[in-house]
Amino acid sequence: GDIRKNNVTPGVYPKWSKMHLRIWRIGRLETMVLLPLRAMYRSAPLMAFMLRRLGATVGDNLQCAHDAHLSGPLDLLSIDDNVAIQTGAYIQATSWSGQSLHVGPVHLASGCKIGMRAAIANNVRVGRGPWITPLTPILSDVGSQQMWEGAPARLSGRCTEHKRTAN
Repeated sequence: GDIRKNNVTPGVYPKWSKMHLRIWRIGRLETMVLLPLRAMYRSAPLMAFMLRRLGATVGDNLQCAHDAHLSGPLDLLSIDDNVAIQTGAYIQATSWSGQSLHVGPVHLASGCKIGMRAAIANNVRVGRGPWITPLTPILSDVGSQQMWEGAPARLSGRCTEHKRTAN
């Protein structure tokens, strides 16, 4: 396959299947790139560049902490403009349930903020401008301008978007 197209399709796959082994190999290769990058450089633009090179769709002004954990086939990851991913956040395109590997896309819409050590599971779409507070696991879709907190995650309020008076 291509470095940007891993030919991974969302779905449920049994353990030790060809797709499971392909996803494992992809994860190892992505780790070989991202782990040294995290250790040597703490640059958000460089992280965005490398995520694009590994197949993720990344918009402008991604503020991604150097130790955020992005796993699974990165071509299933889509990040829009002005997204902030804080230190230690987990974003995963795969999950295990018994002997089955679940693979699905993750979409982070523009303006969303993922808190420290928060987790975003596979098959999740995060809408425009929400705030996922620290230590919050998100297992289902999040709407626009919402604030989610706690474990298990619960909707705790709404976020308001402030307009800037000058550019």
